[in-house]
Amino acid sequence: METNKSLKGLFEATEIKVPSYQRAYAWEEKQLEQFVADMLEVANKNEGQYYFGHFILEQTDLEQTEKKKFEIIDGQQRITTFVLFLIVCKLFSENQYSDYVGKFKTVDYDQPMFELVQAKRLDPAVKLNLDKKWLVDYFDFEGDNITLSIKRIIFALDYFRALFFDKKLDKNKIDRYIETFTTAHISTHITTEKAVAVQIFELQNTRGIKLSLIEMVKAMLMKAVYLHSKTEETESNINFVRNEFAEIYKLEELTNSSTFRGELLLEDILLHHLRIVDDGNKLTSDVDGNKFKSPSKSGGKEEVVLNYIKNQITEKQSNEIVSYVINLSKKFRLSVELVSVTLANYDKTNRIIGDVLILDKNVSIEFFILLFHLEQGALIQDKEFVKHWERFLFTRDFHEKYYNLRYKDNFEDLFFQTSKNEPKEILEQFISNGFRRDKMDDNNLSNTVRNFVKQRKDNILDNAFHQWFREKIFYVLYKYEISKLADLEKLRQIMKEGRSVEHILPQEWNWVWIDENTNNISEKGTAFYNEISGIIHGLGNLLLVTVSENSRVNNNHPKEKIYNSCTGGSYSEHNENSTKWEDYKEWKNIIASRGNKIYKFLEEFIS
Repeated sequence: METNKSLKGLFEATEIKVPSYQRAYAWEEKQLEQFVADMLEVANKNEGQYYFGHFILEQTDLEQTEKKKFEIIDGQQRITTFVLFLIVCKLFSENQYSDYVGKFKTVDYDQPMFELVQAKRLDPAVKLNLDKKWLVDYFDFEGDNITLSIKRIIFALDYFRALFFDKKLDKNKIDRYIETFTTAHISTHITTEKAVAVQIFELQNTRGIKLSLIEMVKAMLMKAVYLHSKTEETESNINFVRNEFAEIYKLEELTNSSTFRGELLLEDILLHHLRIVDDGNKLTSDVDGNKFKSPSKSGGKEEVVLNYIKNQITEKQSNEIVSYVINLSKKFRLSVELVSVTLANYDKTNRIIGDVLILDKNVSIEFFILLFHLEQGALIQDKEFVKHWERFLFTRDFHEKYYNLRYKDNFEDLFFQTSKNEPKEILEQFISNGFRRDKMDDNNLSNTVRNFVKQRKDNILDNAFHQWFREKIFYVLYKYEISKLADLEKLRQIMKEGRSVEHILPQEWNWVWIDENTNNISEKGTAFYNEISGIIHGLGNLLLVTVSENSRVNNNHPKEKIYNSCTGGSYSEHNENSTKWEDYKEWKNIIASRGNKIYKFLEEFIS
């Protein structure tokens, strides 16, 4: 049913709710700025009518004819932002706007904290402290996990507060602002059938943020269920998919906090899941390892994933499609839970889990997803097994045997062999043989890597920074610092947020640091200059720090550098003994000494 009405007319319903299978609040400063600009364009002119957009609603209380309850299928970001604006207006007005704020409910998992935010901020004892920013810490959530959407809600509240406090919005014009919204023209489509809402939602984008890949996948799956379910099962099947995605959206808020290196999105986990599990059929199929190559990791993620799922649905008989969708939804939710929660919990007792995710996040996630869905999750908690996985990841290409080869890594075959055999045995085989046994010294990967490290010793010690294998060397630096009892959590923050490699003795060291009576031995071409330049990029002169710290200390004399990125290990050792660098005659010895220690650690690490 298509209708045209005002926003005020929409709130004649008794309840307007964001269903939990929808994306939680996602607007940030860019969208909030546009929201205010659109409103002011009409409010300041005091003429014209504001068009607030199109809304898709599902009427959920079919027993009521006068007082209706709606779930927002499309348009929740705008409705939520309108309510947040009203909450801030309550600070400056006697009007509590209960006809609007009181009728709105956000997603179930955010609603208790949303109510707490309102109650705490509007307490008369603190209501007038408008000069203070609203921060997450202000609300004292007593250790509860704060979702990203609640953080965005608090940011939006503070954004509106600041506009009033800075007089960019006029508190004397609040009634006009509210009237601009409440009389705003909107168009709505109201349905009483979930199946119809599903089809409409698939075609819609919100005004502020384009549908995410996960939302598009959800819409595609729900439509497939609607078209191919038995009539009496349609409603329950759609609800099943909705509920699985509601849980997935809950877990989304934990995903980035649980990753150990860089950003991790739900769509990333979806791609890994589809490659390894899909609806579960890949784990039981006897097709060779090529089944783990699709969907491809190359190309546009959105196009690749959507085309893959579309093809999977199209290729199946009608009676198989519903089963496919149900199983995919359930197993994807389990994979998200594994990556977002379970691995982080396992890491508390088996720290190598986080390490291998730092070493190779994408391949390790796929391997762990495979083990989990093979009901071999206990192996992820097995320290020796994960240590062997780390060794294989590190050594499989730490050699020169792949040079100019077209076919190198073949993790798909490793995954296939693991799915058909005892995982421990298969991993041991790959540790021994590598991916290209025919190219290895004595047909053995371990021997090949040991020979390579021995033959390349001078290059590693003197020029590790400029070698093609330097990413592996940086991982060795990370593991070395752990072995020297550096603060693991701080080290991991460096690796997660974007590590930088600091030259303790700067690449562009200053000749004035040399004694003036040395006859300019630091000039280019002199023996001293050549000696120091020959080891400036050496293993012993490299240290992992944050990007900001590297920028701050980069060109300082080593004796003046104090490293705050981490404590323990080389960091504390340098801070406590920085005076060793005062004598330029000791520079080479200091670098060589530390380099030899790390090189020895490398030899032990690969043995």
